[in-house]
Amino acid sequence: NKYNDVLQKYNYLVNNLEKENHLILNKSQYSSPYILSITFKNVKGETALHTLEKNNIMVGTGSACNSHSKDQEKTLIYTLEDETLAVNSIRISLSTYTTYEELDLLIKHIKEI
Repeated sequence: NKYNDVLQKYNYLVNNLEKENHLILNKSQYSSPYILSITFKNVKGETALHTLEKNNIMVGTGSACNSHSKDQEKTLIYTLEDETLAVNSIRISLSTYTTYEELDLLIKHIKEI
């Protein structure tokens, strides 16, 4: 089914990023496989977003629940307990249309940032 397809892609992404020392994966057992929030320890989310954009990879910044708010990092500040780390976060959306080739390209560029 579609959920399991997205869950497999989510797990693939997580497994390829979780050992990167410059990243924090903002996930829990209750996380949706349709969205993965990652935090760069030393790079602003906006910088990462624009770097990925140059490679035709579209991601978001802040938390999805507050994406239209001027205070969109509040959820992440609460979760991460650190305002700087919240600003260093990006949000990756997955769907059944996401391909493994796209994920491999995303993983490659995230590792380079």
